[in-house]
Amino acid sequence: MHFLVLGGVLFLAYARWGGGEAGVSPGQQIVVSAAQTRHLAATFERAWQRPPTTDELTGLIEEHVREEIYCREAIRLGLDQDDTIIRRRLRQKVEFMAEDQFTPAPPSDAELQEFLEGNAAWFMQDAGFTFQHVYFNAERRGDSAATDAREALVSLRAAAPGLDAISLGDGFMLGHDFQAASLTFLARMFGGAFATELPKLPVGSWQGPIESGYGLHLVRIESAQPGRLPELAEVRDAVLAEWTDRQRREAHEAYYESLQAHYEILVESSGGLTNQPAADEGGNP
Repeated sequence: MHFLVLGGVLFLAYARWGGGEAGVSPGQQIVVSAAQTRHLAATFERAWQRPPTTDELTGLIEEHVREEIYCREAIRLGLDQDDTIIRRRLRQKVEFMAEDQFTPAPPSDAELQEFLEGNAAWFMQDAGFTFQHVYFNAERRGDSAATDAREALVSLRAAAPGLDAISLGDGFMLGHDFQAASLTFLARMFGGAFATELPKLPVGSWQGPIESGYGLHLVRIESAQPGRLPELAEVRDAVLAEWTDRQRREAHEAYYESLQAHYEILVESSGGLTNQPAADEGGNP
């Protein structure tokens, strides 16, 4: 019995203090594989346009081991918990992993045409306007700008065809004639109020004044091309890109809902914990 007890004590002591490499648990081993060494060398070569020397490769391996040790120590100390940056990065990696698994079958032209028609507002081409305008600088004219514009409008409507309309107003840095200008372009150049009022004006006569970000304008629309839904052949690449993005987002949401189903979500409020219901198949709580 004495010999058995003494042997057991010696065995335990050896396992704890005298085992050398045999006493290292798998979790304490850091193995730098040949594949990792090749990856370190390849990363160095991409950055420096040459392979690393033997000393440089040794330094890369030592730095990799140092990083691994610090990471393991940080995890052991719980430093990875409740860290916003780490949580955000982990979420991104899971999302990237989910997206890598998403490989939709190429859609047929019939599917793309149905998608185009079902999302007409997204692909609708703007109306285009060809027009001339007379500009009245509100900053320079002050309160008289509106009066001057109305008087000029009377003159333009009563004048002979040869009248130089532009001479009745002020110079305008963007020009006075526009050809097939889209509403998107006009909203960007003149402001939203101008782009909203322009389609309301009749074609072929002087109208106004309408306001822009610069001042007041009298406008004569020569022609107006209504907005239209383009043919699939004209916008196929854009439709395919949007269709693929929608499919990706739907697959991502379905993946999230499948994960959410494994959790009970409790939200703490002033009245205590309340159960947060999971979203249904339509994404609604």
